[in-house]
Amino acid sequence: MTNALRLATRLPLLLVPLALLALADDAGAADAVVAYDGASGDPAGLIVQIGPGLRGCGAGCATLRVPARTAVGARRQAVLQFSAPAGTTIVDARLRLRYRTRHAGVMAKVQARIGGRWVDQARLRSAAAASRTIVAGRGGTAVAVALATESGIARSAVRSEHDNMVAVDGIDLRVRDIAPPALSWLDDPADGGWQRGVLCATLAAADAGLGVDRLEYQVGGVVAVAVAPPGSRLQPRPRTFEARPCVDTAALADGAYGTVAAAVDSGDGGNRTAQPGAVVRVDNTPPSVDFTPPTDPEARLPEMSVVVHDAASGVQRVDVQVDGFAVEGALQRGVLRFQPPQPLHDGLHKVVWQAVDGAGNRTEGAEVIAVRDATAPVIDQIAPEGLGTTDAVVTARVTDTGAGLAPDGVRVAVDGLDVTAA
Repeated sequence: MTNALRLATRLPLLLVPLALLALADDAGAADAVVAYDGASGDPAGLIVQIGPGLRGCGAGCATLRVPARTAVGARRQAVLQFSAPAGTTIVDARLRLRYRTRHAGVMAKVQARIGGRWVDQARLRSAAAASRTIVAGRGGTAVAVALATESGIARSAVRSEHDNMVAVDGIDLRVRDIAPPALSWLDDPADGGWQRGVLCATLAAADAGLGVDRLEYQVGGVVAVAVAPPGSRLQPRPRTFEARPCVDTAALADGAYGTVAAAVDSGDGGNRTAQPGAVVRVDNTPPSVDFTPPTDPEARLPEMSVVVHDAASGVQRVDVQVDGFAVEGALQRGVLRFQPPQPLHDGLHKVVWQAVDGAGNRTEGAEVIAVRDATAPVIDQIAPEGLGTTDAVVTARVTDTGAGLAPDGVRVAVDGLDVTAA
């Protein structure tokens, strides 16, 4: 039997959800949108290739054109290429284009790179200015917009740069990452003992596609999430991410819980990798303590007791003091019986206790007890007895078995006259 199983069999309360015991990587649809704004100056993921005689720009304008009064040879091409993030494939690409091909030898094209080859997916011609949204690119890793000359164009043929052009107003690539991230436990706070308060697990993940979106640490039904910082257009989240999410176990009832770590690579619908951790035993409730005061109010060494109870981790120790002095006693079946370490005098006395359970929760308390003296002093051995002379010295023995005599508690009178001072 493994240590984990031995531990589980000893737990007084086992609350491990069955759903957490059957975990699998979820490589479902993990889609994200990668946006290229035609007016953006961000060149990430954008490649511009301009053939001889043509003009174009990518960042900030995303426009290709045949310049005015310029001779262009046949089979010339200018291309704007928009890439998908590494490790992903394109579900669809929505291209918002404006174009005009006034000359018959000029054509605008939409292409997709599929299996390492560029494939034409749309050919656009219009002698008048036109706008169109085209959906293309499925299964590819990049899309491109091209302006090509099928036949040569003489210098005097093009009078305006707006006669033959294509402009990209924007492209939205919906891409899919099908590989779940790799996940590692760097530190599991479950150490086999009882725990309380906040538990933090150190986790690390790596993803070859859209990057790691978040790390999760779950104890029972409570989940802590650490979100990765945003990245660039082609890397929306970092490829590697390490974090230490923390769960406050105060939200859980005392008992034993299964733990799970998870990594998600792209938002709510991302691929998810989950791994179970060790069982955590939680105890956030301090022990209960009931104090039984003395039954004899005149006892100088009275018997007292404290009854302690802890339903989860159990009571580890109990410390008791009377007037600041530690008492001796053994805890037996949750009861500690004790007496003061020395006889008590009349008056008030303070009893202080502290109980600690197996998780470190503490209960502290105090009670004031009173000792009273209800037995009068005893006067004996009075002398002289019978007849005496005027020079006789009056003596007596005064004893008290309780609190003792007060400093001014003895008075002597002769014939009703107080002669204590004499």
